[in-house]
Amino acid sequence: QQWVKQVTSRVLGEDFAQEAHIELFTFGSYRLGVHTTGSDLDTLCIGPRHISRERDFFGRGEDATEGSLYSMLEKIEDVQSIVGVPEAVVPEIKMVFCNVQIDLAYVSLEMDVVPHGVDVMQTSILRNLDDA
Repeated sequence: QQWVKQVTSRVLGEDFAQEAHIELFTFGSYRLGVHTTGSDLDTLCIGPRHISRERDFFGRGEDATEGSLYSMLEKIEDVQSIVGVPEAVVPEIKMVFCNVQIDLAYVSLEMDVVPHGVDVMQTSILRNLDDA
């Protein structure tokens, strides 16, 4: 949550940062209950519209800053390895955190603030999303 608050403060101002947060959802084999030892944990990070996947998630592009999620994760001692894969069909950060392989994807919803407990099965929130 620290990451989204920092980015929101920089982009929209401190007043908006207080309400800013992300939601994390697991999917794939873990979510289906068919994971095995050594399986990765597929995770989707859902954030507000002003968070850029390129700039704020991966830390890429002309206006990239040190405040990207990727750069923050790189500095965490429990992150044993990390690599960004922005060119993939599903752009993601692949990392090993506390001996667990995690594939973390990001999507921005067309909302200024993502509601706590957002229902991702509600089709109206899926409007205007990119294909990745």
